[in-house]
Amino acid sequence: MILPTGPMKTQGAMKRTTPGVHRLEQEQNFIGPRFVSSFAMARGRSRSPRRSRWDKVFCVDVECVAIGRSHDISARSPCSVALVNGQEEVLLKEIIKPEKPIISCLTPLTGVTKADLDKGISLNEAVAKLKRLLPADAVLVGQSCASDIEWMMLEKGVDFAEVVDLGEIFKGYNARYGNYSVHSLQHEARVLLGKTARGAHDPAWDAQVSVALYKKAKLATAQELTSMQQQLISTKPLPSVAKSHNYNIDGVCMAKFMPKFCTC
Repeated sequence: MILPTGPMKTQGAMKRTTPGVHRLEQEQNFIGPRFVSSFAMARGRSRSPRRSRWDKVFCVDVECVAIGRSHDISARSPCSVALVNGQEEVLLKEIIKPEKPIISCLTPLTGVTKADLDKGISLNEAVAKLKRLLPADAVLVGQSCASDIEWMMLEKGVDFAEVVDLGEIFKGYNARYGNYSVHSLQHEARVLLGKTARGAHDPAWDAQVSVALYKKAKLATAQELTSMQQQLISTKPLPSVAKSHNYNIDGVCMAKFMPKFCTC
């Protein structure tokens, strides 16, 4: 069973546990906390997970080098990709050699060097390999994965069926500031799974923890999910790679989510 993507009725108790739920972004088919919690309430009678329930679950994660100096998506080009299935097994991991001139490999973030890229395959080859492994009914899970889907030229209804954004699932109401807090994948993995990435981003590691986080949320009750959201808010995050480099690596702006530090 996968999470529903259309409107559905929720019980009154559900509405109290996840206040102020926002309307879904239909173009990206994001699935927010109310759908996970509603699922959890419906499945309360049975807590026995079956391996087959994850067969349609996959995560595609992409890392990018800079081909421009801004933080815009147009200033990035894929340099590595990984595909992980619902059992958290790595099905694909490839280095991609960009066609356009590289401004920076963003090595502290991506972990790749120009020497690595010289041994990589073309983007078209990586896309072809990925599409051969993805079933048309795949449910893609990930942290703000719309960009990954765009970079790998995947088409909904052709290469996959649904998208679940972990950022929407784990965002929680922050009573202190009166708004919703959205967290990084690294913060979610550290707080909820007890896993911390070492060094630069690894697309396979990111994809594996994304699947693990999705399963944890899907098996949670409404109360458990709310508790996870509040735990993420109350735990101070570690400094990101971008922050550690003052939001600038090799003259490339890394302040996409921190406008006051933007240099582009």
